[in-house]
Amino acid sequence: MFRFLSIGSVLITSLTLAISNPGATLTGYFKDLEQRAITGEVHPVEVLSLQASYAGMVAVGSVLYPEASQVLYKFCWGGGTDVEISADYVRQSPFIRKKLAGLRPGGRWSGWYKQTEDVRLSYAFNPISIEKRKDGQIVVTSPIQVAKIGSGVYTRLYMGPLTFDLPDSLMRVACNETDYTAVVRWHE
Repeated sequence: MFRFLSIGSVLITSLTLAISNPGATLTGYFKDLEQRAITGEVHPVEVLSLQASYAGMVAVGSVLYPEASQVLYKFCWGGGTDVEISADYVRQSPFIRKKLAGLRPGGRWSGWYKQTEDVRLSYAFNPISIEKRKDGQIVVTSPIQVAKIGSGVYTRLYMGPLTFDLPDSLMRVACNETDYTAVVRWHE
């Protein structure tokens, strides 16, 4: 009888934690999945679930974050050639504007930035290179190379109470990984 109560208590506690903090529950699941990917213990159903998740991100992202949607689609199902991304958002990005303000014509800045500096931009470009050419052309590039499995690199997906960290390396489990460069160009 005590064993039954003990198992019931564990189940109720686990369910309560999952309901009270679903983002932390998802983060824990995906980190566990990444650890199992290291040893090749990912079930085919989990691979299909990840593929469906990335397809959903591409679909929803095409409306909310079109740059990220295009980058993710190209990585998972593209052919490895560089891709031109629309400048519509990138040219207005607070992070890009701040970096451009500090560049002289002919100047260049390259590096990583914190996701909180520009969440939308970070879903598509990180690391990033910003070049302010003398002819007025701005060129923003980002090498799209997904982290190795187990590297501990995560992207935080902001979704209210469902906000969670998704290991970048899981794209290697679910996608036809192809490294390439994303490019945005415009004139000022």
